[in-house]
Amino acid sequence: MSAGQLNPLLTEDHSPFHQEKAEIKATGLAVSAYVQADDTRCPLSRSQRLLLHLHRQ
Repeated sequence: MSAGQLNPLLTEDHSPFHQEKAEIKATGLAVSAYVQADDTRCPLSRSQRLLLHLHRQ
């Protein structure tokens, strides 16, 4: 697989994954009595991004 073939797979049409992520988050929050959240700044492609981790206790 070339870089030209791999790049679109990694950068285009992520809407199904975002929908799945939203459904997983909503379900997890609905069934958890206690949720711990941790946010961390992380460098990605020379810019700062925020990583949010939700953990079910």
